[in-house]
Amino acid sequence: MRTFKEYLVEFAETHSVKSLVFGDISRIYTHIPLSLPMWKRITEIKDMYGVHSTTVEGVEKLVGIQNSSAQISTVDWASDYGIESLVSGIATEGGAVVLVKGLAVFEADEDVYSYQDKQGRRWVDIMNLKDAFPTIGNEIDLIKHKIFNKLEPELDKLWKKEYGIPLTQGQFADLERFGKTANKGIRMYFDDIEKFLKKTSTQGKMKNAFRMQDAENSGTTDWNENIITKFKVETVIFNKRKLAINYSMEGDVLNKLLPNYLVTTSRPSVDIILEKIRKKVGSVILVPDEDYKKRVKELVSTAKIMNKR
Repeated sequence: MRTFKEYLVEFAETHSVKSLVFGDISRIYTHIPLSLPMWKRITEIKDMYGVHSTTVEGVEKLVGIQNSSAQISTVDWASDYGIESLVSGIATEGGAVVLVKGLAVFEADEDVYSYQDKQGRRWVDIMNLKDAFPTIGNEIDLIKHKIFNKLEPELDKLWKKEYGIPLTQGQFADLERFGKTANKGIRMYFDDIEKFLKKTSTQGKMKNAFRMQDAENSGTTDWNENIITKFKVETVIFNKRKLAINYSMEGDVLNKLLPNYLVTTSRPSVDIILEKIRKKVGSVILVPDEDYKKRVKELVSTAKIMNKR
């Protein structure tokens, strides 16, 4: 099993929709888009609270994409190991956790191993649905085959023009080679996936794929994952020690150790960044390093309590 940090390193990467539908990634695995408009048409989407670990710069970015279609991974439960991972930083140097409230596109009792496209939308790999939904691979293959059959005559003409020979042994991934044809294929893929997911039996299998009985006490997972979009940042907690590495704060240790000229030139004042953030979020809290883990744990518990209301 991957560590919490390894699992979120992927989220720092973004992929084109083409690569997720046709390209290198899709040739290894097949993915289903977790599109908010699509899921709203399919099922009820509810508000949820969640905690996300990031950096000072990450907080700035989150504040900037509030209420947008960008999706972030959050937790509302974590084991002691999961809390430690939130504290130490996930795929970053850490130093901040945020409590957000938004629309939950997908809920899981474990990580969903999702990929992120360049529009901020996440995609779930169907290999992680196989246990609960053994036939999903065949179902998606049929969708791809249907799309290819519809677009093959168009692809054949373009192929002859480009390569001077007829298309033989063509496959779904070949649609990517020609822009307009690729765009048609992508639209058809989204439409057909939505029709597929609208089936009641499909929805049940999808939703149960990442569910487990008594997940918090099972010992098989260290965190859950709820993918949230259209979110609002309600609370930000900063680790003061981490802040002091890059920012100057009144009374911090580095200020006492460094000469005055380095204090003023090497590290900008933290007040500037905090003022920008405070204008756009509910609450900003700075805590000492020795209290940070406790406050992170409390924030995760707050998310859990709010979600049970």
